[in-house]
Amino acid sequence: MRMPCIIKIPIRTHEEFGYSIAKLIALVNQIRTCNLTDIEFDFTQARMINPFFLGGLACIISSLEKEGKVCTINYGNGGSIKSYLNTICFPNGFSLNLEDVRGSLSTLENYKYRTYIPIVRFKTGTLQSEKILSTISDLLRFQLGFTQTELQPFSYFIGELTANIYEHSNASEGYVFAQYYPKTNYVDFCICDAGQGIYNSFLGTFTPESEAHALQLAMSGNSTKGGDSRGFGLTTTRDMLVRGLRGKLFIWSGSASFVQSTENEGIMSMDKTKSFPGTFIALRLPTIIPGSFNFYNFIEG
Repeated sequence: MRMPCIIKIPIRTHEEFGYSIAKLIALVNQIRTCNLTDIEFDFTQARMINPFFLGGLACIISSLEKEGKVCTINYGNGGSIKSYLNTICFPNGFSLNLEDVRGSLSTLENYKYRTYIPIVRFKTGTLQSEKILSTISDLLRFQLGFTQTELQPFSYFIGELTANIYEHSNASEGYVFAQYYPKTNYVDFCICDAGQGIYNSFLGTFTPESEAHALQLAMSGNSTKGGDSRGFGLTTTRDMLVRGLRGKLFIWSGSASFVQSTENEGIMSMDKTKSFPGTFIALRLPTIIPGSFNFYNFIEG
């Protein structure tokens, strides 16, 4: 019997925006410095885990399995965390049954009475993915008690960031996960893929000096096709989220990351052992929208 590399999952990840992201980065470092084929994710002590951590981990596990790694989950006697992880469809994610699309969407709609959606795995660039993403917007609207106008920025983020997966990452699928915190009035939203990453998407058009430079190009609105072609849409996203809604944004692609809030902003390079296999985006969206916010002030003409 082969001995697995055991990755301990933290007991909990508290609500500070960067905490669960830092834990996820540390977990990736453990995986990258382990040379074993079998990897066991030990949830025996886990109790409360943030969606940034779990959404990113689901994507990482999928990437590892495509590399030929054998990944297992050890729940021990942790009944409550196992029940929750099963409910959110961790780690494989909820996906459409193409033989019963209507039934799948009906199952997804059952989450409207919860404060979260499941981890949704969607195929990129398909009509089915549009349907499932539209259903997610409807779920969030119901959970948050929003009007259609209030939902506009949330729907924009979902549409724009998932479109990036299809147009830039060359990934065949992406992951979406969200949790609403009614007591503290925000939604944590995670979108990620295990595609080629931002750096590789620029090759052939630009020659970025590094992954951090590629991320800087993307945040500045540059297109991977050059000229007047559509970019990643991240400049509008960051302006609307941070400047308009006073939310927070984190992007991690390869071994580079970007963070922006009303307090700080910056790009950071990391060791290759802390490289995300694709692109990971975390958004913290306030559910109390400032009275001065106007969605159309941020939409590019």
